[in-house]
Amino acid sequence: MLTRTLIAALLLIGCVGSAFTVSAAPLRVAVLPVVVHSSDSETEYLSAGLSEMISARLEQAGGIEIIRLESDARATTKALVAAEAARSVGAQFVVFGSFTQFGDGASLDLRAARVDSEDSDGEPEFHKVFVQSGTLGAIIPRLDDVAGRIVHFLRGNAQAPAPSSGDEAPQGAASVGDLEQRIEALERAVFAQQAEEAAAEATAAE
Repeated sequence: MLTRTLIAALLLIGCVGSAFTVSAAPLRVAVLPVVVHSSDSETEYLSAGLSEMISARLEQAGGIEIIRLESDARATTKALVAAEAARSVGAQFVVFGSFTQFGDGASLDLRAARVDSEDSDGEPEFHKVFVQSGTLGAIIPRLDDVAGRIVHFLRGNAQAPAPSSGDEAPQGAASVGDLEQRIEALERAVFAQQAEEAAAEATAAE
């Protein structure tokens, strides 16, 4: 009986591996042009440049497919508008935000949101990454950290959405919580079987 239980445990481990293989599909992330607030005449160039630098760093993290929405008309700081733009190209997440240059200071205010999330006001829930420094030149070296924080958010919110009514869940797409419960159940079964066998051996020895 113990052998049978252990075999079942090994089969479950295989199921766990399959589930995580499914979830390892690249995350589809739409990156919108950055809204630029500056008196600089080259705001369009600056917007495109910042968006490209952010996109490139997100791609370097691996497991992320970047969808570049390069039209200036896509630039926005509104979560609902950004989510709709990302949804229209089949993205799961969207990264958007603004760059502000004022006097001797500059700031980059980026936001990342899962397009199917919703807060109490009916807007997509977003993660905010804010960087402030003296100049754009001082902000650029910090983009690696900015991208890292966004990647952490993306991966931490990458659970597959629940299937709609009448749809079947994809094979192997069990949630982590379900898998943990199944593993715990098997562990309890193994320990219970071990206890029964130990008790039987003790009785036979008397």
